Amino acid sequence: MINNINTFDLEFRAHKLRAYQRSSGSGIPVLFLHGGGLDSAMLSWQEVISMMPPEYDCFAVDLLGYGESDKPDLTYSVPLYAELVLSVMDQLGLASAHLVGLSLGGGVAIASALNAPERVRSLTLTDAWGLSKTIPFYRFSRWFVNSSWNAKSYRWMGKKRSRVRWLITTSLFGNSSNVSDMLAEELYELLQHPNCNLAWESLQRYEIGKDGITTDLHSHLGELSMPVLIVNGEMDFGVPLKDAKAAAEFIPHAALFIIKGAKHWAQKEYPREFTYRLCLFLQEGSES
Repeated sequence: MINNINTFDLEFRAHKLRAYQRSSGSGIPVLFLHGGGLDSAMLSWQEVISMMPPEYDCFAVDLLGYGESDKPDLTYSVPLYAELVLSVMDQLGLASAHLVGLSLGGGVAIASALNAPERVRSLTLTDAWGLSKTIPFYRFSRWFVNSSWNAKSYRWMGKKRSRVRWLITTSLFGNSSNVSDMLAEELYELLQHPNCNLAWESLQRYEIGKDGITTDLHSHLGELSMPVLIVNGEMDFGVPLKDAKAAAEFIPHAALFIIKGAKHWAQKEYPREFTYRLCLFLQEGSES
């Protein structure tokens, strides 16, 4: 148990999935999806889930290839993870749920909603994959993820704790004073694991295709029929604020919440502000 969050195992395609639950079993179901890189369910969502009011049944899962879930050698992709999400909901007995996704998890939430809209009550998309039509420096990014330098960059980062702090403040947190020693050490320890980059590298190689993003979510954003809350860090370079604003205007029932001073890990840096706005959004949806 992690701060009143129960852990248990599910499965997907005969592989183990580590799942997490903080609930009474009779509340409003909310499923949290983490991002790529070194991420996992509790790394990104523990603070938020712990702050959620008791009327919400909160669930999270380490995606295949991440955290305490199995890490098979296969091609990871957004469609694979969207299939996984619906399988997880089936195993949890959830006919429908609110999906809350960060970065890659946001893209997976979008794909899940497009595949099975009747099962998604609402979407909360935080610095989400799919809100932008493309990614910054596309040609360089495609070359990089298909080169040996991708894996080398993880090994280089894991050699010094100071480099881990540099990574967090460069791309994830807007305010360096918000980076705790515990968080920096946790990421440093994750970088010591062999092949810690493989799932994210595999997905990037699949999704960053020769002629554009392989799984086109952006052009289908207008098809989302459920309420959508877009949360974006004001200073996020991975998902620029202009793209989040454009998506909020394009999606039929969307609202935008900008977390000032935040970068790509907005809900991790400012969990109280995020949780307050999320609960307000969920409450508004239940009353409409």
